[in-house]
Amino acid sequence: MSENQRQPESDEPDGHPDGRRHRSYFPLRDRSFMATTVIAPVVVAAAAAAIGLAITGGFSWVTGEVKGEEPPLYVSGSRAPRTVESPAAAPSVNPPAAGEARAGSSPAPTGSHTPADQEGARSEGVNVGRHMYQCPWNVWVVKTPPGELVNPPVKGREVDSSLVSSRNAGDPDKTLLTLTLQPQGSRPLVVKEIRIRVVKRHPVPPPGQATVLGLLTAGCGGGLATVRAHADLDGGGQYARVVTTGGTASIPWEITGGRTLEVDLTVSTRGCDCSWVPEIVWAKDGEVHTTQWLDDGLPFRTIPSAGYRRTAWKLHYADDPGDPGFSQDTWLPVPFDTQLLN
Repeated sequence: MSENQRQPESDEPDGHPDGRRHRSYFPLRDRSFMATTVIAPVVVAAAAAAIGLAITGGFSWVTGEVKGEEPPLYVSGSRAPRTVESPAAAPSVNPPAAGEARAGSSPAPTGSHTPADQEGARSEGVNVGRHMYQCPWNVWVVKTPPGELVNPPVKGREVDSSLVSSRNAGDPDKTLLTLTLQPQGSRPLVVKEIRIRVVKRHPVPPPGQATVLGLLTAGCGGGLATVRAHADLDGGGQYARVVTTGGTASIPWEITGGRTLEVDLTVSTRGCDCSWVPEIVWAKDGEVHTTQWLDDGLPFRTIPSAGYRRTAWKLHYADDPGDPGFSQDTWLPVPFDTQLLN
């Protein structure tokens, strides 16, 4: 054998002529001692494994029985709608771990729910509509250069959806929605979760390639909300977390007795041209449903307004006694009201 070839090192002790490994034992003068020595470690290991399994999952029923559960929000027929602080009961979206997602974002939801379309949700008392906070104005960030937007993009008294829609325009800086909850029948309605799913993050248009457009019409409506919530699209990730603001109650909400609860939801951005859809997780008669809400069949869209030229038109109605001089509906240029963006 050459010097470069070495025998593999062995963990056998030196000085054993038969090459076998030898192990020392205590003298077995007592059979019970032998049984204890050999069997006891096995029993202890098995017991430890069983306790470990019980701690990690088997004793969950104990904590479920001991933990005190406070009721969520109730709106009964004997009092006006109100909000109270309540713990989130088994939410399907958990808070992100440190470093997992940026502030304002949520991980993808877990758990399976039965999908329900918008009509199905409406029939059970869940509805989402646009908040009329800019009334009597309608305002968009339109991805059209100012030089190409020389006439109001309207058809009669309404905006022309072939020229302005979420395909090429979005709400400036924020979108306000109103979630109306009014259970049908005597059975309670529970809203377990509201989340914002970002469908796409578009490149923000450069200056000169978009216009802030305002159209002034007439007619306003809407009532006061009892709960306010907010979501920030700039947090990153596919889901933007919805949080209640102003000291109002946290989800879940339960409404009973034919009462109505209105929730004002503001979805805002400072640097994202985002298309998104709100997802409402709600329950009725023990069945949990998830409804994705669309805006005339398309996702909602929000675009930051900073840096773009602003233009506006006002609709003058035909034969309006309060605005005489027009024999037919006429759109005329007016100064843009900058307060609409505040």
